[in-house]
Amino acid sequence: MAPQSRAILAAAAGRYRPARLQVVRRSSPSGRRLRCLLLALFLLTPLPNRARPDVLRLPFRSAHSMIVVQARVNGSQIALLLDTGATRTIVSSRVYGNVPFQLRSIERTSHSAGIVGDSVILPVNLELANHAWAGQRVAIMNLDGLSQVFGIQFDGLLGQDILREFHSVRIDYRNHIIELEE
Repeated sequence: MAPQSRAILAAAAGRYRPARLQVVRRSSPSGRRLRCLLLALFLLTPLPNRARPDVLRLPFRSAHSMIVVQARVNGSQIALLLDTGATRTIVSSRVYGNVPFQLRSIERTSHSAGIVGDSVILPVNLELANHAWAGQRVAIMNLDGLSQVFGIQFDGLLGQDILREFHSVRIDYRNHIIELEE
């Protein structure tokens, strides 16, 4: 017997009960709008760009063909020369303050490139643009005579110890920006 025939016979015998209607709740218009808004935000949120990771943009000024950047050491505003030849960042003992040792003033060497002088390695809190290093170990040196030799005022050298922490260093001379790519 076909299913339709059974339903007709059951209805005639009084045993037919119609199937219960299932109530489907419809969301309110405001609920639908909220879901649409969340979906739109999800779809519009950019994915992390693996081709261009975070970049620290550091403004600079040029002085006698040297690059000078602004930084903060232990909360004090200072000027650092970008020195890709310096293996370590150097901060003036005058800026650092209470150095536990007497440091002789540095001198330029006549037989090779670079400077020589006494230094002590101490931790500082260093800030460049919006990036901070707590307890960064830097060389503290007496740089008093070096500013006169170079003919510009600065408080230290930004060296390779900081630059090496980044994937690449780009110097945009036209816009006076150093881009340190993480």
